[in-house]
Amino acid sequence: MSMNDLQVDMNNTILSATAGDTNTITSNNKVEIKIGILLHDDTRQGLSGVQIAVNEINQWDIIPGAFVTLIEKDVVDYQPIEQDQFSSLAISQAIYSVVSLIQQGVIGIIGDVSDSFTTLSALMTSTLEIPQCSYSATAASLADKSQYDYFFRTIPTDLLDVDVVISFILSQNWTTLGILYTTDAGLVTQNLISKTKKMGILSVKSSQTFEDDGNTNNIHASIDTLMSLGSRVVFIASKDSAAKALLIAAVTGHVNNETVWLIMGNASNVTHQLNQHVDLYNRIIQTRLNSGNQSSPTTYENAVEQLAWSTNKLNLLTMEHLFVGGVFIFEQQTELTGYPPYDTFRQKLSQFDPSATVATTYQSGLAYSCMMVMAHGFGQLVRDSVDSNCTLQELTSGQLKSRYSLALFNDTGFTTGPQGPVLFDKNGDIETGNFKIFNLHHGSQVTEIGHDLGGTFNLFRDPIYFDETKMPPSGTPTLTVIKAGITMPISIATASMAMIGIITTLMVLTLVIKFRHHPVFKLSSPIFCILELLGLLLSYISVPLFFISSYSIFTCFMLPITFYIGLSLILGTMISRNYRVYKTMNNVYNKGNNDNSQSGNIQLLKISCFILAFNTFILACWLVLFGNVKLSAIPVSTTVVVNTCSYDGPGHIIFVALLSFLAGIELCLSVYLALKTKSFGGYSKYSEHKQLGLSVYNIFFSALIGFIIFFMPTTDFYTRYYLTSMTILWASTFSLCVLFFPKIFKILSPKQAQAVSPNTEKRDDHPDDEKTLYDDQQLLTMNRMIATSCNILVDEGKRDSVLELSGSIHPTMETYQV
Repeated sequence: MSMNDLQVDMNNTILSATAGDTNTITSNNKVEIKIGILLHDDTRQGLSGVQIAVNEINQWDIIPGAFVTLIEKDVVDYQPIEQDQFSSLAISQAIYSVVSLIQQGVIGIIGDVSDSFTTLSALMTSTLEIPQCSYSATAASLADKSQYDYFFRTIPTDLLDVDVVISFILSQNWTTLGILYTTDAGLVTQNLISKTKKMGILSVKSSQTFEDDGNTNNIHASIDTLMSLGSRVVFIASKDSAAKALLIAAVTGHVNNETVWLIMGNASNVTHQLNQHVDLYNRIIQTRLNSGNQSSPTTYENAVEQLAWSTNKLNLLTMEHLFVGGVFIFEQQTELTGYPPYDTFRQKLSQFDPSATVATTYQSGLAYSCMMVMAHGFGQLVRDSVDSNCTLQELTSGQLKSRYSLALFNDTGFTTGPQGPVLFDKNGDIETGNFKIFNLHHGSQVTEIGHDLGGTFNLFRDPIYFDETKMPPSGTPTLTVIKAGITMPISIATASMAMIGIITTLMVLTLVIKFRHHPVFKLSSPIFCILELLGLLLSYISVPLFFISSYSIFTCFMLPITFYIGLSLILGTMISRNYRVYKTMNNVYNKGNNDNSQSGNIQLLKISCFILAFNTFILACWLVLFGNVKLSAIPVSTTVVVNTCSYDGPGHIIFVALLSFLAGIELCLSVYLALKTKSFGGYSKYSEHKQLGLSVYNIFFSALIGFIIFFMPTTDFYTRYYLTSMTILWASTFSLCVLFFPKIFKILSPKQAQAVSPNTEKRDDHPDDEKTLYDDQQLLTMNRMIATSCNILVDEGKRDSVLELSGSIHPTMETYQV
C-alpha cells in the first residue's frame, strides 16, 4: 500500500487508511502507527485538537521512524424512536466501533461517547492491553485500575475540587473543617479526608451525610449535628443539593460571623438556585401569614418547603440578610484566557479551524493533550530501545503490549498542555485542574477573588466575611477558657480536706518528734515514722496543686515533684518496715543486741534513701533535661477548654512509663512483704504490722483505681481530674489514720499515761534496768512470733523454756504492746 491510499483532509492531516485494511504502511522509511478515535456528537469538537496534534507529531518526528494516522469511528449517529431501543442500539454501536478499530490494528484509542459507554470501551481496551485516553468522560468508576488499567484521561474530575478547597483553607490559616455531603459525592469526601490525613496540618473535624428526598430529607438535622460537633469551616460536597443545603444553613442561623461555607459549582447557577429557594420559602411563609391557622401539608417536595411549613419564625427572607459574606464558590474553568499555553493553542486552533469557538477550544485542547501524551509515550519507548527498527515493528504489530503501563504516558516530556500540566496520578487521572474562586456577599453579589490555573493558586482580592470585614474568622468555635482553680464546690471540698490532712500530718509529725523515745514509736522506729509522715505531707500538698497547677510554670513543676517524691517516701518506708518484720521472722535464733538492731535500721534506711534518690533522679531527668513543661489548653468539649500543664517533651511517654513501672514494682514488693508477714501473731487490735498491711492494701487498690481512671482513653477530662486527686486524698488519709492515730491514742490516753509513768521513772533511776526491759520486750515480740509461726521448727525443750520466759514477763510488757 502506498501513501496514495491514505485519506487526507483539507489541512493535510492523515485521517485513515482504506476501510478494513490492517496492513502497515511504510513510506519514506517510516512505519505507519494507527491511532483510533471514537467520536460522538458531543465530543466531535475534540477532533480538531487531535488533528493538530497529529500534524505536529509527524512534523516534529516525535515517534522516530514512524508517522501517525487516525482512524475515525462515529458512534450513535442515528435517532431511533423508542428510548429503550436507542439505548440498546447505542451500546451495540459503541461496542461495534471499538471492535472495528481493534480489527484495523490500532495501537491506541482516543475519545469518548459518554461516561457509561466509555466504561464499556475502556473495559475492552484494557482487556486487550490497548491504551485509551479520554478527554470528556469524568465518571469516578473509571479510576478503578483493577478494571481499567490502560485507561487515562486529560479532563479534570470532580476529585480535583478538593485540591483548590484545601489550598484556599490553608491560605486563610484554618486548621479544621467539616464536610456536609451527599452519597453522589462520597468519593470526593473520601479523597478530601485522605489528603488531609496525609498533610497533617489540616484535619476533618467531622463529616455528615444528608439526603434530599422529599419527606425523608435530613438536611436540617445533619447541619445541626455538624455544627454541634464544632465545625465552623464547612465544605458542602453535593452535585445537585449544595445551594439548598446552604440556604437551610442560612435560615437556621448557621451562616454567621463564626462560620465559612465552601461549595462547588457554577457561580451564576448557584446564585440563581439560591434566589429560587428564597422565593419558594417566602411564598409559603406569606401563605401561612395570610391563612392564619391553615394546617401544613403532610408531604413535601424538598427540604426548603418542609422547613418553611414547620418553622415558628414567620419572617420573610432576603438574600442581603442571609448572605452578607463568608460564602465561597469554586467553579471549574474551561475558558483560560490569559494562561499562555491556552492562548497559544487557541491561536493554532483558529488558524486550523476558523469556525472554532471558545466552547470548542477547551475540548479541543484536552483532545490535543491526549494525542500528544500518547505519541510522546510511544516515542520514548522507541528512543529508549536498543534496536529502534525492531521496536517499531513490534510496536505497530502489537507485540509490545506487555511493556505498556500508565508510567509510559506519564512524564514523557510533554508536560504542559493547553489546560496546564499534563501529569497523571496512580489512577490515570490528571493531577491539576483550573478553578476560579468567587465570593458571595451582600446578597447576590458574586466577586471573583482568585483562581487556581495550571496548578498555581492565587488570591488577588481579599475575601469578605459575614461580619463585612476582611479578617478571617478563627475557624473554630468561640472557646470558653477555664482556668483550673479552687472555685467549684467539689474542688473546694477536696482542697479543704487536703488542708486538714496537711495540718493533721504536721501535728502528728510534731508528736512523733516530741515522743520519739516513747516505746510506741521506739518499736516502730521514729526515723521511719518521720519519713512516712513527710511522704504523706507531700501527697497531701499535691492534691490542691491539681487545682492550681495551671497558675504558673512553678506550680506545674511542683505537682509531679510532690506526688512522686511523696509516693517514693511512703513506699520506701513501708518496704523497709515490712522487711524488718520479715527478716525478724526468718532469723529468730540469731542473737543480737542493740548495736545489731541499730545497724539493721541503718541498712533499711539506706534502702529507703536509695529508692527515693533513684526516683528523684528519673524525675529530674524528665522535668529538667527532657521536659517541655508549659501551660496549654486542653479541650473538654467543642466550646470549652481548660488551661492546664503540659509535659509533652521528648521522651515524655518513656519517663512517665518508667516512673509508673518503678512505682508499680515498689508497690508490688510492699504487698508481697505485707502478705508474708500477715501471720505475725500475738498482736492486739492495733498491732503495728496489721496496720502496715491494711495501709499497703489500701494504697495498692487506690493506685489501681487511679491508674485506670487516669489512663482510660474514654474518660473525660473532669473525671480524670477530680477522681485522681480524690484517690490520692483517700489513700493518704487512710494511711495516716491507720498508721498513726492508734499510736497517738496510746500516748495521749490517760490510762496509758499512768501505766507508762512508773516505768519512765525507773528508766531514769536505773538506766541498766531500762536496757534490760527493752531487751526483754524484744524477746517477748520474738517469742510471740515463734509461738504463732508454723514455718519455724524448734525442738520441744527450747520452745518450753521460751514459753516460760514469755509467761513470766508478759504482765510487765503488756503496757508497751501497740
